[in-house]
Amino acid sequence: MQGLLEMYYDISTLLSLGPSLADVLKALFEKTERKIGISSVLIWLLDDKKEFFELAASHRLPKAMIDVFTAKKLRHNQGTPGIVLKTKKFYLMKDILADPLAVPKYVETVLKTEAPIRSIVSFPLQIEGEVTGTFGFFFSEPKESLSRTEFITFSTIANQIASFIQNSKILRELQEKMKELEGSRSALMNMLEDIEESRRKAEDERNKTDTIIANFADGLLIFDKEGRLSLINFQAEKFFDLKSRDVVGRRVSELTTFPTLKPVFSSTGEDLKGVWRKEIQIKEGLTLEVSAVSVGREKEILGTLMVLHDVTREKMIERMKTEFVSLAAHQLRTPLSAIKWTLRMLLDGDAGVLGEEQKDLLEKSYRSNERMINLINDLLDV
Repeated sequence: MQGLLEMYYDISTLLSLGPSLADVLKALFEKTERKIGISSVLIWLLDDKKEFFELAASHRLPKAMIDVFTAKKLRHNQGTPGIVLKTKKFYLMKDILADPLAVPKYVETVLKTEAPIRSIVSFPLQIEGEVTGTFGFFFSEPKESLSRTEFITFSTIANQIASFIQNSKILRELQEKMKELEGSRSALMNMLEDIEESRRKAEDERNKTDTIIANFADGLLIFDKEGRLSLINFQAEKFFDLKSRDVVGRRVSELTTFPTLKPVFSSTGEDLKGVWRKEIQIKEGLTLEVSAVSVGREKEILGTLMVLHDVTREKMIERMKTEFVSLAAHQLRTPLSAIKWTLRMLLDGDAGVLGEEQKDLLEKSYRSNERMINLINDLLDV
């Protein structure tokens, strides 16, 4: 998680400086190659007629794939970009060799050149609610799923890339207007208005990111490098039944004075450095899995991120499972064992000599009882 947050802030900063898409993809690849095992990254954009996807930028994409993408254009309804365009949602093609939606010519090229492409993840690039392209990764091995942190991080970056593309388009339009209307006061005023609109949209994107953090499904506590609480989201406020204005700016030693926070920091101590995870019961009916990780850039530690995940239901299910196994073991195994030994005594002649027909019937009953005991044991194992 630390690496993805660090990568997210680095990419956000890079986008604000206005580089090329290729520079953004290069930086993104270098940040994520080892963390999630990607082999290449690319951006598709729809053409003006919205009939084909065009390769706008890529990094570490094999030349053979670039050639086939150029020679055989990807139609608007093909491959993972076509699915993303239709659904407006991210799509994971777990294995291109097994997915019927994979483009045959592209798969053929992968097999022929042994390109490191086996799985594809694509996120929509949306501008004003309309998908204008996709932002995706290739993996050299089949990919079953993305973690929650990976999904939130990369979908947010996709939104920022879309804003970056839109802002770049607006900038190009402004430059053209400047050439056409140079020296005109009205043209200058129009350009200033467009720039302000771009700034407002960039501010909106930052607000969206703040909203994601505030409404994160898990509780979040962020401490600065001095050990003071700098942010608490709404979910954490609900967990601890308090307001941010009462705790933000306080040190850990001060936070232990709050009854609902005391179990957390009494268990973790005042030293928040390092990476750790613990399960802590906050109160009756609320058990949290508390994870902490240091957040920083390069060698500088900027603070600590604490994630609070509600595992109350999981603990209840675990307790119910244990109770069920204990009950089943007693209620099912015990009577069957009694039947087994009773039949064994009869077969051994402890209750008198048996006729052949009687003995045969008891043998069958004994074997059936044994099968039932084995079945119950298998059921309890499952």
